[in-house]
Amino acid sequence: VVGCNEKSFWVEDNGEGMTQWQVDKMYDKFYKGNSNKEGFGIWLFLVKRVLDLYKWKIQVVSERQKGTKVIIEFV
Repeated sequence: VVGCNEKSFWVEDNGEGMTQWQVDKMYDKFYKGNSNKEGFGIWLFLVKRVLDLYKWKIQVVSERQKGTKVIIEFV
C-alpha cells in the first residue's frame, strides 16, 4: 500500500516485519538484516543521510509477522 498527502508519503506491506532491534539498526552503515542476501547494506544508510540533509523525518513501524510501514514527513 502506498499513500501520500501534502505533508508526507508512506509505504506499507504485510510481510515478515522486523523486530525493534532491527528497526533501530537498519540505518547503520553496512548493516544487513539478513546476511544470506546479496548487497552491502549501504542503501538505507544513504537514504537516511539524504533525508537528514533535507530535514525530512522518517518513521518506521514494524511488527513481526504483520508487516512494516515507513512514513516520510516533509518538514
